[in-house]
Amino acid sequence: MRRRTFLAASGLIVAASRSYPDVARDLGGDHRTGRAADVGADEYSVRRPTYRPLMPTDAGPHAR
Repeated sequence: MRRRTFLAASGLIVAASRSYPDVARDLGGDHRTGRAADVGADEYSVRRPTYRPLMPTDAGPHAR
């Protein structure tokens, strides 16, 4: 499964209209700090994500 991200020139970067101080990390493990976060559940970053997407074997009735 490939993680979908956005480009460095995207209008989503630093464009969130609200602040969510209780959300410290995005879905990939990147820090969400500062006054303006990126839109959505993913912060733009050039590094590899800390977390990987969950697979069917990670959760639910077929978890190991």
